[in-house]
Amino acid sequence: MSFKDKLLRGGVAFSGENLEGSFEKIKSDFELMEGDVNMSMVNGITAIAFSDRIKDILFKEMELTVILKLLGRNISYNVLHNRIFNIL
Repeated sequence: MSFKDKLLRGGVAFSGENLEGSFEKIKSDFELMEGDVNMSMVNGITAIAFSDRIKDILFKEMELTVILKLLGRNISYNVLHNRIFNIL
């Protein structure tokens, strides 16, 4: 399996439909339990702390994420792919 295939998880690009389906899968993968999220106020600003279990789940979901910068701005793989494809 190529890096691109791993990055895109077998899909060519995320459309609105695919993206919603991905969120549904993520939502069904875990449930929040008591103590997973702690909220507090620090100097009048709400602070949110996640348990190690939730952090592990979030990091696992982001392990294949790539963030590129183009002219100082963040750009997703799909946007970069589309720009290159349009040039060719």
